Amino acid sequence: MNNDRRRRAGYGAKPGAIAICFSLFASGSAFSHAFLEAEQTRSGATYEAIINLPHGCDGLPTDTVLVKVPENMVVLQAPEAEGWTVTGTAGKLDKPVTVNGSVVEESIVALKWTGGSIPDEDVGQVRFGGQIVDGLEPGTKLHFMVVQQCEDKAVRWIEIQKEGQDMSDMEAPAPFLTIVDEMEKSVAGDPGKMDHSKHAN
Repeated sequence: MNNDRRRRAGYGAKPGAIAICFSLFASGSAFSHAFLEAEQTRSGATYEAIINLPHGCDGLPTDTVLVKVPENMVVLQAPEAEGWTVTGTAGKLDKPVTVNGSVVEESIVALKWTGGSIPDEDVGQVRFGGQIVDGLEPGTKLHFMVVQQCEDKAVRWIEIQKEGQDMSDMEAPAPFLTIVDEMEKSVAGDPGKMDHSKHAN
């Protein structure tokens, strides 16, 4: 797969990150549901959410992407994305948090990408940066609710795994981020720790 197969609507892309993404998809795994490239981080860390979208809607290209920012992630500005218009909806936090030494009382709670197009057969990607609030217990999961719109159709990645439920039985699971402790940080972002190929369209 060459690089132009990945249609990005991005935040802070770096040459090294592009090489990592290419390596991941060149491995031949048949990913079929939305997922985060880095699925673990620690409480209080700066985090870049890179959400991969494996397909469009029943053959139609994706023309709009909506993401609900999870609680406990503070996003201060909408990202820029070439070929797309990105807008953010702000909301008041339950309690103020400190980001880079400043007290913050509002955060973007939802993001919307419009004006672009991702062909159905291509793997799309949206990305944005923020900070995970401090004090979260290891094992806490932050869910990213994602909706892809394709003309009059949509794919809603909003299912949350229930206790005892096998993810392979879910049709459209929401991507999620797991909080880990400092000792586990070295495995954060390892794309091999979950078999994404289990989830059929």
